[in-house]
Amino acid sequence: MNASGEAVRAALRAFRVPLERLLVVVDDLDMPLGSLRLRPKGSPGGHNGLRSISDEICTRDFARLKCGIGRPAGGAAAVSDYVLESFSDGQLHKVTAMIEEAVGLVRLMCTQGLQRSMMACNSRAKQKQKKK
Repeated sequence: MNASGEAVRAALRAFRVPLERLLVVVDDLDMPLGSLRLRPKGSPGGHNGLRSISDEICTRDFARLKCGIGRPAGGAAAVSDYVLESFSDGQLHKVTAMIEEAVGLVRLMCTQGLQRSMMACNSRAKQKQKKK
């Protein structure tokens, strides 16, 4: 079980960060590699880290930036190894681009707020879909 909620709760207290300023960045197996999704709140959806955070801070009302890593072949048994593996050389281009885009969204959220960041994330996703 991922126990990241303990660290998040401690950081919120130590730095006196209100929940509306919290942004959790997580990997997401159910999204294609390289894709991003920014949400203002939601359920853990099977993500142990999000579940731990929700349990520790007693709410699901916090922003999360989901970073798509794709799902491995081989079902549930392969997942625990997959999320800890290094990316292949073939995947690194997509991962690097995703990280750069994620950094931009985090900066935008810090300066312009969550709503503007979500609009930017959604418009980028639509542009990527048009290119396919």
